[in-house]
Amino acid sequence: MTVGLFGGTFNPVHWGHVRTALEIKKALQLTRMLLVPCGSPPHREQPDVNSEMRLAMLKAAIEGFAGLEIDDRELQRVGPSYTVDTLQSLHDELPGQSLVLCVGVDAFLHLDTWHRWQDLFIFSHIVVAHRPGWSMESLADKASKELQTEIENRYITNSEQLTQQLSQKKAGSILELNVTQIDISSSDIRQRIQNDEQISDLMPEGVVEIIQQNNLYREVKGN
Repeated sequence: MTVGLFGGTFNPVHWGHVRTALEIKKALQLTRMLLVPCGSPPHREQPDVNSEMRLAMLKAAIEGFAGLEIDDRELQRVGPSYTVDTLQSLHDELPGQSLVLCVGVDAFLHLDTWHRWQDLFIFSHIVVAHRPGWSMESLADKASKELQTEIENRYITNSEQLTQQLSQKKAGSILELNVTQIDISSSDIRQRIQNDEQISDLMPEGVVEIIQQNNLYREVKGN
């Protein structure tokens, strides 16, 4: 079995999150894809909407999408939400299963600033999701020397190669994966709400209903 992890503040969750998770799951033939809402992000301001409400929106967003699940362990954990702690706990809970950490380009380029970042490769493979037309070579040029070294040592060229590795190599590879680029961001959605603009086409209907019913994001205070 192979389990994917796709984390974020999901503040709010939108179609870009859902579609990316589904595309990665299909491309890598993952058994499960866990969406992991961040409790206390160590690299950005605290979300202006509480964890219970973000969790409710995430549940509404993935309803009806088979294979997408929520793992709320970071919301339950006290202190900063370090990805390596999440991976380590899942690694201990799921012995013998492969973990695949899914990150976007911006997050990946700052991977070397994450807590115990090199230990991430002990517990999982890393998939860098990006829009078509990008290449790992262009990404690597923007990375630190330390991260460039990891890319050189761990980079594999295609999803088929990673799929073949999963049964034998449980962690340690870096794969770039093209996903459909959807021009949506949570910060843009929050701004649209501030401006009383339309958001219904940017996220699942259930998420829109929660936002409207609870009058969320009327004061944008950060990520």
